[in-house]
Amino acid sequence: MAERRSKNISNISVTKERAVPSKISASAFDDDDRHFDTSLAADETSNRTSIKRGSTSTDIAELNPKFGTSTLSKSAPIAEKVAAALNEQANAEENGLTNGNGSTDRDSEGPSSIHSDEIASSSSSFELSDPSSSSSSWAKFAQTYFQTKGCHSYSCSSLQQPLLPKKDRSDHLASLASWVTILRIMGDLPDADVGDTLAVAGTAPAVVTTVREYFQKKYTKKDIEETQKRYSELFKDPAHSGVTSIPFLPERSGGMLDKVQYVTALGIYRPEIRDELYCQVCRQLTNNPSRNSTVRGWVLLSLFAGSFAPSERLAPSFLQFLKDSSPVFAEKVERLVRRTFISGTRGFPPSWLEFQAAKNGKPILIPIALMNNHRMLVTADSVTTVQELCHQICDRIGITDDSGFSVYITLMQRISCLGHGLHRIMDAVAECEQNTKQMGMRESSSAWRLYFRKEYFVPWHNAKLDEISTELVYHQVMRGISVGEYKCDKEEILVLMAAQRYFCESQDSFEPMNLTSFLNSWLPEESKKAKDMAFWEEQVKKAIKEEFPKGKKVTAESLRADIVTYAKDKWHSQFSRFYDASKVISPAMTLQNGIVGVNSKQIDIMDEKENARNHLTFLEIGTVSRTRNSTTITTLSGEEYVMHSNHSEDLPFSSYTILRRIKAEIKICCSCSGFIPVGRCNRCECSQRRFSYIRWTLRKLYRCRYNYGHVQTYRQDKCDAT
Repeated sequence: MAERRSKNISNISVTKERAVPSKISASAFDDDDRHFDTSLAADETSNRTSIKRGSTSTDIAELNPKFGTSTLSKSAPIAEKVAAALNEQANAEENGLTNGNGSTDRDSEGPSSIHSDEIASSSSSFELSDPSSSSSSWAKFAQTYFQTKGCHSYSCSSLQQPLLPKKDRSDHLASLASWVTILRIMGDLPDADVGDTLAVAGTAPAVVTTVREYFQKKYTKKDIEETQKRYSELFKDPAHSGVTSIPFLPERSGGMLDKVQYVTALGIYRPEIRDELYCQVCRQLTNNPSRNSTVRGWVLLSLFAGSFAPSERLAPSFLQFLKDSSPVFAEKVERLVRRTFISGTRGFPPSWLEFQAAKNGKPILIPIALMNNHRMLVTADSVTTVQELCHQICDRIGITDDSGFSVYITLMQRISCLGHGLHRIMDAVAECEQNTKQMGMRESSSAWRLYFRKEYFVPWHNAKLDEISTELVYHQVMRGISVGEYKCDKEEILVLMAAQRYFCESQDSFEPMNLTSFLNSWLPEESKKAKDMAFWEEQVKKAIKEEFPKGKKVTAESLRADIVTYAKDKWHSQFSRFYDASKVISPAMTLQNGIVGVNSKQIDIMDEKENARNHLTFLEIGTVSRTRNSTTITTLSGEEYVMHSNHSEDLPFSSYTILRRIKAEIKICCSCSGFIPVGRCNRCECSQRRFSYIRWTLRKLYRCRYNYGHVQTYRQDKCDAT
């Protein structure tokens, strides 16, 4: 079973905004020979339509992800099989799409995609003062808040103290180090000459680890005084000063990407120095005489804007600074920072893919693999969430109901579900690149892949309503059976599945040679080892004659819908949204490091080895509530189940959403049937038109309604129909 990942429950309302600014020259980064060579797909220039999704009261919730929190983890054995099968198929498809650097989109067709920069909310709910007022100017802000007056414009000298006051000594030292790093990124300060040294790839600690270790140390006033002296010596001869052991300044500065990731990680980890980082870059961009330095500064500022937002105190002046600057650079930064105000701070520093896109002024193109063997390119930016990505995919391929669809990411033998919420897609990409770097390879060679799959079913799912969605799930189920993800407990079921798939693919062309080839490629390895191929061929031929006789009208669409419905009922445990729980407290037991799964039938409670320990059907649940780090489910009999998890936002939301919909359907059915047995209403036949799941629900309620007091709330003495 694949590894699980939580999703945040908020939705983002997105609307169309300004067009993408003109291309930014990449000449400022000529020292980096790896250029972003991806171009927009042909349909990017066609007419775009605006998208607006429904929002909830949690739209403006700050996510506050844990800095450097791991997304990927070692998968279960079955997940390794699934990941290997997906990667093998992706490697066999030579269509030019590799880690967002491809330029073709042959396998999928649809309306033109919408760039994520253009769907940023132009009227963010984050209330800002009027940036055009005189009190919001950049010079006025510097005059009011800077510790040293009159230093709001370009300078290459050292800082004697941070621009803004700092209470913590570590913030003070980090601000001084970030100034040196920013000057080196912009080309205003030469790198230190380390001579001919050999660095072993993969031995350096990750940037998130380095930043965390710096801030965990304790510093004294003497450390600050000595550091200021060392900075004075460093600026006298930056390349050959030989000054070392400066806090927050790594001994080996690394390449340009390493510097960008390090200084951005400082702002992600410490909210107290985010304004300092913005002010330092804005200072260098004010009256900067160098075109090369200016371009580099704007690239760095765009990466800041996509990673963390300035405070409410700085935001009006920063927006006014952007308004007064060149629109070629400033418009993109403004879109990113407004989107960051809504989505919150990211968890990882920018990836190599983002850096290449930013320095070349191009959008990020991400390849997505669908379960029907098609692939497509979707546009993204640093703030694009998984939810936005799923909406974009569904809009392009024509899926009307995206409930239960999620994005999965694989790297080597790891597979992780990113969900359908506000997790940033580029955080997952950045984590994959960091893992690749730790293995001694370059970030640009990271072999991550993204897949669009069905994660779970809702109880009211109807496979006949959306043919495109059903086709994708059908291919996912068939592929899962082939690799052993979904197991058929009876040979008859496997034979029938083979006959139905062969009929859907061959369309009445039942040639023995084709059947043999089909069974060799599709049957699970365990089944082929248990019985010889002649047995399976004979059984499938027999099933084809019985199920699809001549003259019987059977369509491939109806067969796919039947298979998807069977998968929803049979493998509901596999089609679940899983959450890691540090502790599960129930009346019968206390479970450490458990797993909670929400599916179309119930809530499963499992141990860390994925053995089922308990389950709660939705009929038993009375209320669902949550605190900051726990979710409490109270049954109708008064029992409480407390689940401590980092996913305390999404777990109660998904459970409550399903529970609320079921209760609404029960209320409608009860009002129409008046507690007359289902299907025998004297007034109307509306109860017969309800979902089969609701009929099953009502039958169970009739048998034990005296144990479920809330049913009486929905009871009416007579049918409402006239």
